[in-house]
Amino acid sequence: MLFYITSMMELDDLPPEVLFQIAVSINNPLGFRAFALTCKLFFAIATNLQNKMKNKFLQSEETKDAFGYRVTFERLPNGWKHGLERRYWDGTDQLYLEIPWLNGKQYGNEVALHKDGTVKYIKRWKNGKQQGKEKHWNEDGSVLLTAHWKDGNKHGWERWRGLKGRTTVTRWKNGERETTLEGNKIKITQ
Repeated sequence: MLFYITSMMELDDLPPEVLFQIAVSINNPLGFRAFALTCKLFFAIATNLQNKMKNKFLQSEETKDAFGYRVTFERLPNGWKHGLERRYWDGTDQLYLEIPWLNGKQYGNEVALHKDGTVKYIKRWKNGKQQGKEKHWNEDGSVLLTAHWKDGNKHGWERWRGLKGRTTVTRWKNGERETTLEGNKIKITQ
């Protein structure tokens, strides 16, 4: 009977309570086939509920940033950003920045793109604080900056290639600059 119900009806048309009752009724010794159908059904229930929750709770917004570029994102009812914030080059649908949000805090890889579509930088976030490796590239693919972050503070080595190919290397500890090497000069911060 279960196979007939799930194959003849669209699962999205069934209310979650009915889907749950069907899933509970499977709890008998029918073997692997029942187990497989149960897994499929629970996946369908989870997907169905996730879509309903998203449509019910997330509010999509579109605005302009300080530079006048189009920005799209979603908010939870409490006003927090949640999901991917996307920013587009002026007057186009070409993406230039993607920022992941989780319950109002940046979480995951923030990725910016050059106008030609190559990666400009990648920053990693965890609970609203920059965490891990940050890397910036020039349009030709050469590395401009590599830095390490811990709990929102620079921590470890930072290498920056400035104008005319001059490289600066700085050691950071919990957001405090310890040592800088620029060319052949060493600056120690006390």
